[in-house]
Amino acid sequence: MVRNNLIARNTALMGGGAYTGLTAAVANNTIVGNTADKGGGLCIRSATTVKNCIVWDNTAPSGAALYVQFFNVNVSHCDVQNTPSSIGVSDGGSITWGIGNIDADPFFADPANDDYHLQSQYGRWNPQASGDNGNWVIDGDTSPCINAGDPTSDYSNQPQPSRRIEIGDYGNTAEASKGKWILPGDANGDSTVDILDMILVRNRLGHDVSTGDNWKADVNEDGRINVLDLLYARNRLGTSRP
Repeated sequence: MVRNNLIARNTALMGGGAYTGLTAAVANNTIVGNTADKGGGLCIRSATTVKNCIVWDNTAPSGAALYVQFFNVNVSHCDVQNTPSSIGVSDGGSITWGIGNIDADPFFADPANDDYHLQSQYGRWNPQASGDNGNWVIDGDTSPCINAGDPTSDYSNQPQPSRRIEIGDYGNTAEASKGKWILPGDANGDSTVDILDMILVRNRLGHDVSTGDNWKADVNEDGRINVLDLLYARNRLGTSRP
């Protein structure tokens, strides 16, 4: 398992950020600013799963973010820049593009000074605050990677409020950024479960949960939008959070 690493500003012929030729699981890494001829971020030549990772600002003539050879690689709940053009495959390699993947600015705190915490309007850990003792600060933006990882991944080490694991190297750590508390069944995020949430779910029944913001309608988080989500919201009608 390759987990909770910041891999930044490296150079290689293959796999600027990381190269794997062994079956592996790659989870909760931030792979940023790396360069290679193939696979600026990752070069994978094995049966591998990649989840809860940020792959951003990497460069390569072939596969700027990810280059796959020989095997199938499963990618889910990752923030990968410029897909699908940043993905390269050859020699029988293939990618299974799972649910929960996004292509959105991760809003790093201060990458020029190696601070890759995620900006948050609800609280971000700043190691330089309070005379370099560290403290929580408030940003003007909130990263889309917060509360966006695999819902089956452990997030018990994150500060509250957390709904699920954060994408990136601070996922399931005490320095994960805080997100807005999301009320179960509250599809539209207005802190009340009401008929508007049921309408939102109804309008997206059968839609692909990995496309756009359709995930909001998957209120029971089973990877599908169906009548079970309607029942889930109905059973919570009238609940609210201040």
